[in-house]
Parts: sequence; C-alpha cells; structure tokens
Amino acid sequence: MNVNCTNETEHVVHPGKAGSAIFLSSFTSLSNAAVIAIIGLRIGKNNNVPLILVLALACTDIGTALFDFIPATITYFVGFCKNGGQPMCFFHGFVHTFLLTTSHCIVVLMALERFVALCYPFKYTNIVTNRNVSLVLLGCCVYAVIFAVLPLLGFNRVVAHFGAICFYDWYDRSTLGSVYIYWYCIQGFLLIATLVFCNMVVVRELRKMQQRMPNAAGAAKDPALTKHREFTAYMVVASIIFTVCMTPLTIRTLCNHLGLLQNPNMDYLSMRMHITNSVINPHLFWMFRASARQRIWELIKRIACCCRPSEVENMRLFNLSSSAGSASEPNKTNSASAGTASEHNKTTSAPADDNKAQVYKPESDDGPQTA
Repeated sequence: MNVNCTNETEHVVHPGKAGSAIFLSSFTSLSNAAVIAIIGLRIGKNNNVPLILVLALACTDIGTALFDFIPATITYFVGFCKNGGQPMCFFHGFVHTFLLTTSHCIVVLMALERFVALCYPFKYTNIVTNRNVSLVLLGCCVYAVIFAVLPLLGFNRVVAHFGAICFYDWYDRSTLGSVYIYWYCIQGFLLIATLVFCNMVVVRELRKMQQRMPNAAGAAKDPALTKHREFTAYMVVASIIFTVCMTPLTIRTLCNHLGLLQNPNMDYLSMRMHITNSVINPHLFWMFRASARQRIWELIKRIACCCRPSEVENMRLFNLSSSAGSASEPNKTNSASAGTASEHNKTTSAPADDNKAQVYKPESDDGPQTA
C-alpha cells in the first residue's frame, strides 16, 4: 500500500506484531554487539580473513537491527504518518534492501573463502588477503547501494507491507518494475546455488583431509584441521539457515508478481523468516567455536557458584567436622586401651590362682602325721 497521510485515521496497535518487533530489534542489537566486541578484541592479535568476514556480517546485522527493525517497531506503535510518512518509508525501504543484500553477499563470500582455503590451499595466501577481502566487501556494499536505490529512481517503487515494513512492490507489473523483481529473484537463486555448491565441495574436501590424517589413538590433533573443521561447521549451518530463511521470500515475491498462490499470511511468514536470519547469525559464532563455548561454560559455572555456599563457609564446615572426628578418636583409643588392660589383668590373674592352689594345698581329713 502507498503511505497516504492526507486522510489520516487513528492507528490501531497490534500487540503480537509490536511485541515480536521489540524482541527482534533488542535481541539482534545485543547479540551482534557482543559478537563485535569479542571479535574486536581478537582481531588485533590475529588479523585473519574469516574473522574479518564474521565482523562484517555482524556489523550489517546490527545495522539491520538499528535502522530497519527499530523504525518498523516504532511504526507498529504510532503508525506511518507519525513516524515520518512517505520520506521515512523511502528511507526504511532503502536501508532494508541495502543491509539485507549486503548481509547475503557476505555469507556467500564466507562460503567462497572456505572453498578457496580447502580446494586451493597453496594459492590461498595470494588470493585471499586482507586487502583483497576489503576491496570485495567494498564492492558488495556499492552493489547493494545501487540495488537498493533503484526503486527510488523509477525501477519498481517503495511501498508499505504488513503495516510497518517498506520495501519494493512485488505487484508492480510495469516493464522496469518487472525487471527489478526478476533481477531480485535471479539474484536470490544464484546466491543460494553458490552457497550449496561451495558447501558441498568444502565438506567433501574436509572429509578427504580427515581420512589422510593418522587414525592412531595417541596421534596429536592438527590445529589447522581443527580450525578448518570449526569454521566449516559454522559456515555449513549458517548457509543452511540462510537458505531456509531466504528461499520462501524469493518464491513468494515471484508468485505475487505472477499472480499465483496469493496468500497474505504466507507473505508475512516469509518476511519474518527472512529477517530472522540476522537474529540467528551471531549465535552461530560461539556455538561452533571451542574457545567461545569454554568461556560461556565458565561463566555459567561462576553464576552457579554464586548460588552455593562460599568457599570460606565450606572450609569452616570441613574444619568443624574434622575436629569433631579427631575428638572422638582419643575416646575410642582410651576405651580400647582400657579393654586391653583388663584383658591383660585377666590373663595374668589365671596363673597366679594356679600358684596359690599349689602353695596353699589343703590338708587331708586324717590330720597331720605323727612320728
């Protein structure tokens, strides 16, 4: 729908949509900010390409939370007209398309980086450098800006969907509008196909590397292989989530443009799945890194220890129990020694009685013998 504030009516707040928008914006902002802080501390010590790509992805995701989710959340509460009207809708549509397109390109770059690292390891240091990666990231941002600004220049148009979200009009069947919609769909399917192909090749190469490693029980683990395995697992799961979240909206865009299978509920669900990808991405970073899991486990143990008695209290209870036990031991020793002494007296008294029987032998009944 077009944003028309001429005949403005009272806005009705939908509690479910507004509550979910608050959750998405706050949760995405905090989780991506944590990932940026962690990588910012590590990237100075170990400035490698995978961390740069993860940092770029986290920056685009936190930008999505701040400049895409928050305006949509405010619109759910006050409506389009009080939130800036048509100019704000144009800005929201541009930011929405720009940030999500950049995020999708970065995910594909991460898959391509793993593909080069495992399939062409000897050329990796020459092809994948910090300078080359920075230039490619800049190129992705420029492409995303061009793609996002086209609806504002007459290629398609920016309209409001679902009462709060502004982006391209998938019902625009003009020549330029159709070109933009087909371009969006072809772009989405190409990104998904590239992800699937790269991940299949990477998993196959990783299995070959593991088979070439010694299988002895005492063989040391290769740190390089461990890092490859961790980041590959991260990439595979991130790509699966990306594919699951992006495919429904791409299909629904094509169906709506062609007038097939019209279903507003499916459209809303596909859009929510599309933006949920930015919420899940930061949590995959620590789920597939052993160091991050270890730190989180240590934090959980510290929180759990706060609910238990302190160490000083435990030592005091231990000292009390040990002192009580040591006090009871002498009593047992004394009673045991006393029992031993009584047994000794009994044993020594038996021969004494026998001697007495021999010395004081009673006389016979006839009396003493006389001469």
